[in-house]
Amino acid sequence: MARHTDYNPLIYTPNKRSLSRAKNKGTKALKSYLRSCAGNYTKRKEVRELVLNRDKNQCVNCGSKSELELDHIVSVYRGWKEGIPLESINSIKNLQTLCRSCNARKDVIHG
Repeated sequence: MARHTDYNPLIYTPNKRSLSRAKNKGTKALKSYLRSCAGNYTKRKEVRELVLNRDKNQCVNCGSKSELELDHIVSVYRGWKEGIPLESINSIKNLQTLCRSCNARKDVIHG
């Protein structure tokens, strides 16, 4: 697969046409689209390695080194509702390393 010469895996670029289609289909479709974008970004090897290394391969809350996951500090949907551009929501600065347990607790607390 050929890529543009200016491709940078650490920078998220939304597909504006797909985003527009999702918005027109309603809240459920938009949430699904945003969740998909977030997942695709955090699954990139380069993104994952950079965040894990920055956070010293441990949970930023409890220090655990097992069952680590990348987490959006400001959730994608909440950020979108607050008018934050997708490029900022899906960025290294908005990601943190959490263990599965801390991430599950965060979801319960923040909904």
